[in-house]
Amino acid sequence: SRQSAYPACTVYTMDSPIHPAVNKAMRQWPDCPESLDPWRPFVSRLHAELRRLVPYAGVVYYALGSRVPASVYRNSHVITWCQPAIVTSDPAEARLRLSTG
Repeated sequence: SRQSAYPACTVYTMDSPIHPAVNKAMRQWPDCPESLDPWRPFVSRLHAELRRLVPYAGVVYYALGSRVPASVYRNSHVITWCQPAIVTSDPAEARLRLSTG
């Protein structure tokens, strides 16, 4: 089997209980720092992997189940989505994801 160059990113974006548990711990961290303790090695690895990602410049398709105004997606406009989602450079893949939920 293929190994990911970004294993923490891969695990974090999988459909698993890891993402909600880590997010909950990170949200609680300012008021309850010990909530992050069990996840600290994972979060550290995830942060390091995210910093190594090469920025992508090009056309992408974000699978949303609703319409978004075209003005939001102007050329050269940077969009930051603060949740995991299906983003692909293949429009057929985005359509498939929408049809399978």
